[in-house]
Amino acid sequence: MHVSITPQGKAILAAIQRDMIVTQKAILQAIPASEWTGAFKVLEGLAHGAQRWQETCCRK
Repeated sequence: MHVSITPQGKAILAAIQRDMIVTQKAILQAIPASEWTGAFKVLEGLAHGAQRWQETCCRK
C-alpha cells in the first residue's frame, strides 16, 4: 500500500509546523536561562515516558 500526502495536506502540515516553532520559541524565551537545565530535564523525562508508552500501547 502506498500512502502520500496531498498538496493541500502538505500546506496544512507546513502551517502547523511553523506555528509549533513559533510557540516553542515563545515558551523557551519565557524560561530564564538559569532554569533551562531543569526545564530540559523535565522535557527529557516527558519524552522518555511518551516513547515508552508508544512502544507498549500500540502493539498488536
